[in-house]
Amino acid sequence: MNNFKKEKTVGEVTTDAFHKFEMQSIQVGECYYDVWVDVYDIADTPKIEKYIKNNLPAEDRDKYNREIFALEETQQLKPK
Repeated sequence: MNNFKKEKTVGEVTTDAFHKFEMQSIQVGECYYDVWVDVYDIADTPKIEKYIKNNLPAEDRDKYNREIFALEETQQLKPK
């Protein structure tokens, strides 16, 4: 039996983060290795960045640029 744990893909990690935190949207660029995260509350940025960084496979941590932001319009749309 194989005891190796399969690392999650970038898509799986960002989808997990989307369900764990309040986010407006996530986009993963396959050509330019970018991850864009639009959050409702800019104060959530450090914990989302930490979650994504800690859960990405080691080879993808340095390869993917991560940009987490809160557009002013998005903050006004935050669910109550």
